[in-house]
Amino acid sequence: MDESVHRAMARWPDVPAVYGYIGVNHRGDFLLQGHVVTHERTREFIHRNYGLDDQGRAFFQNGPQRAYADLEATPWIYRLMDDGQLRTHTEQPVTALREAGMTASGDVVIVTEHGPGLLHAQDLDQLADHLQSDMQPLDDALAALVAGSGAEVTLLLPAGRVPLHRLGDAPLPSRFGYTPQPQPDPNDPRSAVSTHRPAWRPTTDTE
Repeated sequence: MDESVHRAMARWPDVPAVYGYIGVNHRGDFLLQGHVVTHERTREFIHRNYGLDDQGRAFFQNGPQRAYADLEATPWIYRLMDDGQLRTHTEQPVTALREAGMTASGDVVIVTEHGPGLLHAQDLDQLADHLQSDMQPLDDALAALVAGSGAEVTLLLPAGRVPLHRLGDAPLPSRFGYTPQPQPDPNDPRSAVSTHRPAWRPTTDTE
């Protein structure tokens, strides 16, 4: 987090939070009031001041004010680099791979020191270069894993080595302990809530 943001938080500690003004879609794009953030300096500022609190709520710390984020998928979207390194959608490097799971639809969820996140869909094919199956051909093992038959597949990356397991039917937020659409405390009338929710949904011309 930026030092200027820390100073602003210390100077104005009681600024009420806002909800639904920023969103993160399944590609890791940030949206403000339904519009994808494309301005480079704004996007970089959000990247440096985005995080996950101890209640599993994603947020952007905009100076002294915390803006809780609506999530289309997960708090983090991970990208797989050509050298096998992982990065978050905010360009943070990953040093500790802790868990990897595959959903029934073939999506891959990764847990690192930053928290849980989907692997970007564009990187799924490349992921196969880092998977290992000793008991059967990899394609057969992955098909069996998606089908829930308990195949043994291992993910090997510079950040760690973990089994790739089949995720159950529990919703991802409850399975990984995050809140996709944080809500304000009903006893705090100061909190501001956007009328455009979920915030990751693009604005249409009819809105």
